[in-house]
Formats: sequence, structure tokens, C-alpha cells
Amino acid sequence: AMLQACLQSLRKDAGEVEPGEIDSLESAWAILRGDYACAERLLAQHENPSLSVLVQKIHLAVELKDFGEVVERCKSAILTAHRCKDLVAELLLLADLGSAYQRTGNALEAMRCANQVITQAEKANLPYLMGRGLQLKGILQISQGFERDALETFHHAAAYASENRFLPLLARAEGRLGIAYQNSGKYRLSLQHYEKALGLARNLGMRRDEAELLHNLAIVLASLGKNDESILYIRQARDIFAGLNDEQ
Repeated sequence: AMLQACLQSLRKDAGEVEPGEIDSLESAWAILRGDYACAERLLAQHENPSLSVLVQKIHLAVELKDFGEVVERCKSAILTAHRCKDLVAELLLLADLGSAYQRTGNALEAMRCANQVITQAEKANLPYLMGRGLQLKGILQISQGFERDALETFHHAAAYASENRFLPLLARAEGRLGIAYQNSGKYRLSLQHYEKALGLARNLGMRRDEAELLHNLAIVLASLGKNDESILYIRQARDIFAGLNDEQ
């Protein structure tokens, strides 16, 4: 509701708004919903993008796992954001740069990005970006086998998200807690966090997240011997992925 109110206000004063601001916000919402085709259409209209549009173009590339040039694009955009003294854009880009490094196997650089986001966000009192940095750090800790450290990190991220009502961030933190507890063999605790994340994702229309959570829930239920429920969740996840034209 808040996002729709912001968009309505921007459209009302469209003549006074920097070009691309409305498309930037709408594309951010489309990416969150998992509607990548809609985001691509909105962003493709801008050949010489503003910084806010550039941030979303890079974020979309990371979500689509299009890592061909994304690291260099990120570095260039970070310099632009730094010159513009736009710390929020700079840290958003740095978080995406860390995600790109993480997904391409460069854990050392990814952790450097995560720690930099956390440090700068804490210094500037930017709780959303603090949560983003913590989530990236937790993902790296899980990939390196440090489940106990990851649990602490994700609980910290969830607390930031909950306290500030960043519900999409909370949904993802709860989902990551589910993964961490699952990896530790604590299936019932894992289920609790997955179910909380699933409720949030459904309420927020985060369809791609919903499908991934259903898939993870199915694995935990199968581990607990609840095969009928597991199959039901797998089918629901498959239907959502099919609707999103996702090969998963």
C-alpha cells in the first residue's frame, strides 16, 4: 500500500520528477514479485539511464543470473554513485556486487562486499542496507559450512527487518533461517521459519520466493516422513515456476 501511494504521488508530480524514477520504482516492485519480464520492459525504455534506473538494471541482471558483465557494470555504477554522493545507491550496488561474486564462486570478494555494506550502513544508520549486508554474509557463511555463525547472522538480519517493518527482507531472512536449521538437521525449527516466510511471501505477492519456499518445505517434510504433504508442496511450487516461465 505504501509503495502504491508513492507511485501515485510521483505520477501526480511527473513533471517535477527525475526521468526514470517512476519506472525505477515500478521495476523494483516487479523484480520483488518475480515478474522479470515486466521489469525488463520498464527498464528497456531507458537507453541513457539515471542512477536509480541503473541500480535496478544491475539488480535485475543479478536476479536473472546474467553474470557476464555484471561485475564490471557494478564497479562502474558504484563509482558513479560515489561521485553523486548517493550512499544508498552505492550500498545497494555493493550488495549486488557481493551477490554476483558469491554466485560465481568468489567468496573472498563477496565477504569483503558484505562486510563493507554492513560497516557503512551501520555508520550511516541505514537499517535496510544493514539487513541486506547481513543476509549476504549469512549466505556466505552457509556456503562455507558455518551454520552456527549463519544462524546468528540471519537472526540479526530478521531482527533488523522486523523492527523496521521491512517485510520482504524479513521474509527472506526467515527463509534463510529455515535453510540454516535444515542444514543443521533441526527440521521442526526449520519448518517454523519456512512457514513464517511463506506467509509473508504470499501476502506480499513475492511469487518466486513463494515457489522456492514451497520447494524447500517439501524437502523438510520428506525428511520427516510426511511424503503426501511434500508432494503437494512440490506440485504447488512447480505450478508457480511454470507460470513464471522459470526452468526450475
